[in-house]
Amino acid sequence: MKSAVLALLALLLTMPCVAQEKTEQPAPVLTLSVKRFEEGELKFGEIAATAFTLKNESKKAVLVFRICPVTNQGEETICLFGSAYGNVVWLEDKKMFEYNDMVQSATQLPFHSGLLLPKEEVSVVCSYRPVSRTEEFSVEYCQAEVDYDKTVAGLKPFDVYLPAAEEGDPFKTFYKPFTHSAWEELGGSSSETDEPGPGVPVRAVLVRDLKAEPTAMRVSISTGIAETPFPAETAREAAAKLTNLAPEKFRLAYCSTFSQYFVFEENGTWILKDAAQTEKGKLLPVFPPSAIREIDGGG
Repeated sequence: MKSAVLALLALLLTMPCVAQEKTEQPAPVLTLSVKRFEEGELKFGEIAATAFTLKNESKKAVLVFRICPVTNQGEETICLFGSAYGNVVWLEDKKMFEYNDMVQSATQLPFHSGLLLPKEEVSVVCSYRPVSRTEEFSVEYCQAEVDYDKTVAGLKPFDVYLPAAEEGDPFKTFYKPFTHSAWEELGGSSSETDEPGPGVPVRAVLVRDLKAEPTAMRVSISTGIAETPFPAETAREAAAKLTNLAPEKFRLAYCSTFSQYFVFEENGTWILKDAAQTEKGKLLPVFPPSAIREIDGGG
């Protein structure tokens, strides 16, 4: 028996080693970063103009729809598509759109300010309040079916139209079929954009008959804040214990004026002062989390 074991060991030692292949993680389609728009650093609980920068890391065109805060529930979604004041009509004989910004209504066809060709990046600036060193976002986007080759075919299935100057009515803008040179002039002139509405932001385009379903990509990014006296993840754990609810069943919003969180449940709102709190605070009337911004002067 002993000799048989020794023979087996000898056989195993003489067998060639087979290296395990490493599974490479696919490169992300998009990357996202945040920083304070003006000089200085972001600070815990402080509302500040913040630049959210998206970069298309892929070889295909990408249309970004939303940047949704996941862990920072007190902040609103950044929407890169939407209506503007005015009216958009399709001119069949000219195969282009006409936009009239003097019509006092909202356009039915949305404008898109999140078009990114390969390796392009764009920043959108909005007010934001960080409450953790690392915060998670969900980026919703659609990607073209083929690699971009500087032709309209490289945008499939996106049928994109770009604003074009044309003599005539000063209140009307015509949106003509995409060309790479026209996009370089439009998109290359600015690396910044905005959320559509009420006006039409720089880099905004129209997309005809868009039927593609967005994909959601989760991304965790550093906010760069140095101190977190009462981070959102700690507050969420404390609130979950006091409510006996899963974190997705309530929403938190930090208020810097009172240095505390408001916890929003389906039937009311209460205050969470610190992680040591042993019971829910007094139930307040239902009000939207956006009201906390008004209390703190962030609009």
